[in-house]
Amino acid sequence: MAGRQACGDDWKLIWCHERCHKPENDTHRQAMSDAALESGGSAMCFKKAKQLGRWISNRQMPELVLVTDWREAQPAAAELAQSGGGEELRMMVVLCDCQSQLKKAAAWVRSR
Repeated sequence: MAGRQACGDDWKLIWCHERCHKPENDTHRQAMSDAALESGGSAMCFKKAKQLGRWISNRQMPELVLVTDWREAQPAAAELAQSGGGEELRMMVVLCDCQSQLKKAAAWVRSR
């Protein structure tokens, strides 16, 4: 999955996380890729929201599901909105490491 497109063009599962390419996340990457493929999609990884924004620009986008951590959630949402990819976003999952992140993420979602 390492930033490359797999088979399946119906939709994209995007994982945006600073450690997504690290060996410690090999199992997570493979599981996300397998799940996307089983559902007619494909999976991609981006270390930073800016990389996601560059990938999105000048493309006709399929439907997107974004999985990210709290650190990249707001920048990723901004990149999607700026590039027009926000219209294709069907779901955004924000992974939180602690209760304070969860509270901030929940407040951010309520404010949108």
